Amino acid sequence: MADVELKGGFDELIRALDKADSLFLPLASEAMAISLTAIEEEIAPYPPQPPRNRSKHFNTYVRGQGFYPRSSFVADKTEPGGYRIKKTPRGKIRLVSQQMDKKFKSNVKFTGNAITGELKNEAGYSGYVIGSKTEDPKQTDFHAATGWQNKEDAIAAATPKIIQSLNAAIDKFLARLAGK
Repeated sequence: MADVELKGGFDELIRALDKADSLFLPLASEAMAISLTAIEEEIAPYPPQPPRNRSKHFNTYVRGQGFYPRSSFVADKTEPGGYRIKKTPRGKIRLVSQQMDKKFKSNVKFTGNAITGELKNEAGYSGYVIGSKTEDPKQTDFHAATGWQNKEDAIAAATPKIIQSLNAAIDKFLARLAGK
């Protein structure tokens, strides 16, 4: 935290505090935007494709992309499921995924003297994949088991960056309050 020195006594303090709201709101909104970005960075990445047994019905769906033609895959024991996608697939990809990682929208609003931040995902199934541990829409056990992060864990992982952005906003506020 920055040290603040106000000279002039009580009257100077009152004048400085009169403009506190107008000085702090832009800094707080910036901190809110940084915080939402930190949460998105934690929750948006897809976990690795889970290992799965391939049956005679070869599953050609690739998480976050869609269905590939069967001819796009070659055997590779180092990959989950034992196959990888060729570097240049010969067929076209059917993009049936809603690409949840690209559907995040954040919004920061001023409401009176408060700042509200919202991070939402517009993919129709996002609540079941990255939802809450306890609240509806609840993350399904399958998605938790395959590595998807839920919203509470993403917030917990982003908390150091959130605290850092708030501390930076407070430091800037105190410096502006002191006229520096």
